[in-house]
Amino acid sequence: MPGAASTAGSGGGRIDHVVVLMLENRSFDNLLGFLEHPKADEFDGLTRGPHHNVNAAGTAVAATADGLPSGVDPDHSHEGALRQMEPFGDVAANGGFVRSYETVMGEANADVVMKCLDPAAHCPVMAELALEFAVCTAWFSSVPGETWPNRNFAHAATSDNTVNIEAGLYYDRTIFEVIAKKNKSWHIYYDGTPQVWCYPRLWRPRTFVDFLLRRPANIGNWFEYAQFADHAAAGTLPSYSFIEPAHNRFYSPEDAPRRTTSQHPHNNLESADDFAGGDALIASVYETLRANPTQFAKTLLVITYDEHGGLYDHVSPPSAVPPGDRVWRGLSRLIGRWLRARADREHKQQRNKNFDFRRLGVRVPAVLVSPWIAPATIVGERLEHASIPKTLRELFAPDAKPLTDRDRAAAAFHGVVVDSPLGGPRPDPGGPNPLGLPPLPDLSGAARAAPPTHRTMARGAGGGRVGEAATGPTIDPEPDNPVDAELARLADCVDKRLRRRPATVLARRRAEQQAQPQTLMARTGETFPAEEAVSLFTAATKVARRAAGLPRRT
Repeated sequence: MPGAASTAGSGGGRIDHVVVLMLENRSFDNLLGFLEHPKADEFDGLTRGPHHNVNAAGTAVAATADGLPSGVDPDHSHEGALRQMEPFGDVAANGGFVRSYETVMGEANADVVMKCLDPAAHCPVMAELALEFAVCTAWFSSVPGETWPNRNFAHAATSDNTVNIEAGLYYDRTIFEVIAKKNKSWHIYYDGTPQVWCYPRLWRPRTFVDFLLRRPANIGNWFEYAQFADHAAAGTLPSYSFIEPAHNRFYSPEDAPRRTTSQHPHNNLESADDFAGGDALIASVYETLRANPTQFAKTLLVITYDEHGGLYDHVSPPSAVPPGDRVWRGLSRLIGRWLRARADREHKQQRNKNFDFRRLGVRVPAVLVSPWIAPATIVGERLEHASIPKTLRELFAPDAKPLTDRDRAAAAFHGVVVDSPLGGPRPDPGGPNPLGLPPLPDLSGAARAAPPTHRTMARGAGGGRVGEAATGPTIDPEPDNPVDAELARLADCVDKRLRRRPATVLARRRAEQQAQPQTLMARTGETFPAEEAVSLFTAATKVARRAAGLPRRT
C-alpha cells in the first residue's frame, strides 16, 4: 500500500470523514478465504491451498468452502486462541484449531472450524466490496482472545491488561477524546446495547465544568443507528463515526423475529437468512454514504471484525509492541475517578499475569471503501485494530501524542486513499464520467433487504423470565451464550451511573413514562435493568443535545 507517512496529518483533501463498522467473530479465511480475487497471486486466501489442521486421531482436516453460517460457537477465549495458534516458534503456526475444538467441545463435528464460507453465496455484499475496493489481507485482531479487549484496542489502543471479556467500565483515554481536543467531531451510532458503553468518559452527562466552559456533554454524541442515514443525507456526518451492530437477539410475539446484525456465530444464527442480516447492514451503511456523493467523495469507510471467533485462518499472527499503558492523565487524576479506576484496574490485572501483549491475534476480515480506491486493490501491509486510532490521529490530530506504544507502532491505512492513482472519485453508475473511471457498485437492493432495527433491550412486559411469552419484545439468551449476560452487566453499570447524575433526572422520568421498565435475567440468574438503561441513555442523549442548544437529530 502506498505509505501514509508522506501525507501524515492530512487527508490530502480526500478524507474529511472516517466511518468504522466493526462486526463480530469471523476470521479472514472463514469469511473471505475463498474469494475469487482477480489478483490471485497477491491475495493471501485459501484458493492456493490445500490448508489443513490435524485432529486428535492424527488425520488431516482440510479447510473447505462448504461451510454454512452455523450456530456453532467455537472457543475464542484467550486460552483457546493460544491453543489454536500453536505450535509456536518465531511465529505461530495456526495448527491447533481442530484440537482446540476437540478439547473444549468434543471430537464430534470438530471440522466445523475448518469449514469456510463461500463468499459469493453467503456474504455477497462483503465479497462485492472486497472486490470493488480494497481488501486488507494482513489485518489482525489486536489480542489473541475475545470481543471486549479487541474492541477496546480499536478505541484506546489498549485493553487495560485484559485478554478476555471483563464486562465493566474502563477509564483509558480514547481516540474520541483525542480528536475532540483538536475540535474534530465524533458520533457513536448504536442499536440496542453498545459495547463501547464501557468507556464512561464518552457518555458522561454535562458537568458544572462543562457548563462554565460552554462545552456540550459527550453523551450528546450518541445516536441510534436509524439517525445515521439522516446525518449522512444532510451532509452532517462528523469527522469520525463508529457504528455498533445489534449484538442481541430479539423476539416479539407481535412482529417477525428480529435478529442481530453482528454475524457472531451461534449468538444470532439459525439460518443463512439470519446471517444475511449482517451483510445487509454493511450494504445499508455503504448505500447510505453513496446517497450523498459530495460527502462520500471525502469519506473513508472501514468494515472489519473484532476477533476471529475460534474459526480457522492460515496466516500466522506476528509479534507486536505491548501497549505500555499510560492511563492516568490530566483530570483523570482526580481522586474519585482515580480510586474507582485503580480498583477496577487491579481487579483486571489479577485476571492476566502471563500474557505480555507481544503477539497479535488471529487475522480478521477488513475492507476499505472510498470512491478514490480502484477496484481489486489489495492492502498487504500489516494492520490491526490499533491502526484505527493511529489513522484517526494522523488525519485529525497529527500533533497529538499516541494513546499508547501500540498506537505509536501501528501502521496507518489512509494512504490507500490519499495516495490513490485515480484522477478523481469514482462516479455513480449511469452518471457523468468524464475520466472514464470504474463506476461505484450499486448495492441498494441488498440494503433494502436489511431487517428492521430494534430500539431497546427488553423482555416481556408481563414481567416474566427471559424467553417466556409476553406482550413486548423479548431477548432469548441461549443457555450457553454469555453475550447477553455481559451486555446486561454493562447496561447495569451505565444505568447506575446515569441515575446518580442530577442532569439525567428529567431523562429518567421521561424514559419511565415512555417505556415499561423491564429487567434482563442473565445466564447467572442475576437481574439487570437493561431496558431502563437503554431507554434512559437514549433519553439522556436528547436532553444533553437540547441543553447544548443542538437540534435533536444533528
